[in-house]
This record gives sequence, C-alpha cells and structure tokens, in this order.
Amino acid sequence: MSDSNKRTPFTVMGTSGFVIAIILSWTVNHSVFWAILHLFCGWFYIAYWVCKYSTIIQYIEQTLLK
Repeated sequence: MSDSNKRTPFTVMGTSGFVIAIILSWTVNHSVFWAILHLFCGWFYIAYWVCKYSTIIQYIEQTLLK
C-alpha cells in the first residue's frame, strides 16, 4: 500500500467536516452558492451552526443564564 492511499484521521475528519457543513448549509439556506461557500469553511461553519441553531445552546441560554 502506498503512502498516498492511507487515510489519516485528519483527512477523514476534514472530509466529513466538509460534508456535514454542506448538509447543514443546505438545510438552513437551500442555496447551492452558500453550500459551496460553507464547504470551504468546513468545521468553522459547523461550530457556528451549533452556536446559532442548536436547541441545546438555546436551552442553556433560557434556563441557566437568566
């Protein structure tokens, strides 16, 4: 097996981050343009999405931060 065919954790996480970012972007925006843009942002967009749209964050803001 050559070195170019090995899957490292970085490449697997990077690829999965791109896919998750596209899916989340499409569910929010329904736009190919935004999905492609968020593809390049990857895990940064996922972190933003969790902070903005996650119900867990909203629950914490409503109950614990009053």
